Parts: sequence; C-alpha cells; structure tokens
Amino acid sequence: MAPIRRLLNTLRAIPEIVIALHKMGALGKLFSEVAENAPLGGVEGLRSVGAAWGQRMLFGVLPQVAPNWLSYALLRFEINIRASAILGFVGAGGIGYDLRNAMA
Repeated sequence: MAPIRRLLNTLRAIPEIVIALHKMGALGKLFSEVAENAPLGGVEGLRSVGAAWGQRMLFGVLPQVAPNWLSYALLRFEINIRASAILGFVGAGGIGYDLRNAMA
C-alpha cells in the first residue's frame, strides 16, 4: 500500500496544468483516507460468521465508504468542469472555448 500512496502523492504534487493525473492523485488520497477511517465493527462481525475477504469488503466496508466516495468523485468532477471552462475562456480550448464562441 505504501508504494501506491507514494505514487498518488507524487501525482498530486504536479500541477494540473502540466499533467491531468493530478486529479487521480487527489481522489486516490481522499478515497484511501475514507477507507482507512471506516469503522471495522461490521467487518469483524462478518469475519466472525465466516465471510470471505471479498464479502467483508463488499458488505462491511463499501456501504460505509460509498457515500463519501461518491461525494468526492462528484466534487472533483465539478472542479474539472469549472477548470475546463475557465481555461477555455482564456483561450486554451475545451468547454469554455465553445461557451465563449456561443456567447459571441
């Protein structure tokens, strides 16, 4: 897990204007923090009745982290749309370029 975390930290350190993978690094960090902070009571209960690892993750962890994961994914999507519009308005192309042309 540590090498993946280091890769995500490296991707987040590079500004998004240079490389689009900045978003993957940011989402990876947010997703991993949510998963690490999930209460493990349900997972332990599933383990005690003999559930396999996949079942513990699917029924014990995923229901707890899915709302936060969806929230973070939608937030990053909104940020991407806003950044695309702003870059387009200043002439870099994308959604903003089409919006500026449509308004002109």
